[in-house]
Amino acid sequence: MSQNFRLKSDELRQNNPTIDVRQDDEAFYRTYQSSGYIRNIALTMPNGKSFTIPYVLISKIEYDPLAGAVTLINGGEKIVLNGLRLKALYYDLFFQLPLEIFITEERYNPINNEAKFIVNEIIII
Repeated sequence: MSQNFRLKSDELRQNNPTIDVRQDDEAFYRTYQSSGYIRNIALTMPNGKSFTIPYVLISKIEYDPLAGAVTLINGGEKIVLNGLRLKALYYDLFFQLPLEIFITEERYNPINNEAKFIVNEIIII
């Protein structure tokens, strides 16, 4: 038998779908580690309250540099994310990378200078 021989069960263990994809990338942002088919994005408020949007229901993503906003159109809803350096968030949403985005109060913006982007407010229209 070859030393490179592997059982099918070994491959199944390596591709385990129960792997926990949650991780800490940055203090206010988490992404998926690998690609997948069924994805959701969680938006978490400073008080801990959060809600989830399936990516499959997002029909349009807009970035407005003048307003400093990213808009997600989800069926009949518009979800506007306001903050700083949101072009990076727009591209991450394009590739369905965000797992969870934490909303940060504006008073903490100077402390979070090294963050990829900062989301300060969510408006649901």
